[in-house]
Amino acid sequence: MSTPGQEPEGPQRGHYGEIAPGVPRYGQYAPEGYQPPAGMAPFSGGPTNSQPPLQGVPGDPVVMPRQVRLACRLILLAAVINAVLTVVGSIALLTPAGRSAAIDVMTQAGLSDTSLIDPIITATWIIGIISTVLYIIILIALRRGKNWARIASVVLAIISLLALVSPNLVTIVQVILGVVAAVLVFREPGASYFRKPRS
Repeated sequence: MSTPGQEPEGPQRGHYGEIAPGVPRYGQYAPEGYQPPAGMAPFSGGPTNSQPPLQGVPGDPVVMPRQVRLACRLILLAAVINAVLTVVGSIALLTPAGRSAAIDVMTQAGLSDTSLIDPIITATWIIGIISTVLYIIILIALRRGKNWARIASVVLAIISLLALVSPNLVTIVQVILGVVAAVLVFREPGASYFRKPRS
């Protein structure tokens, strides 16, 4: 028990005692030149965190080169043209004038059986849909950097050359778009985009 005017010994209720001998109380500033006792971490002004700092994702993100983006746009435009040609051609072949023109083409090719006109129209429509879907699949794969899509784009460009058998302005433009896109994805720096590893 303490007498009046005498400081109480030891920590009292409502006060913080010393953490260890020679360590300043909570809320007090350490004297200049103060060194913590051995085995204690120095006070840094805030809670210590023993966790290591966060590390970034290893490797830089793969950025699509400009010429690959251009090739994708060209293929998208070719797909749109192909889809429009398929729809317009199918509608035209269903009209009397269109059927008559198709029969004339068949006759010039040596096909005198006019009953084949309906199967030919159906086959033309199916081929148009399949080729449009192939354009879209190759476009998506190119954007994701799939190497097989480059080869498929060349194959599709070669197949599109068959349209030059009976050329018109629209088919010529479509063929040029496919050929230019195939060239762009095989030239640097576009080619390196398809060789970078991806997770």
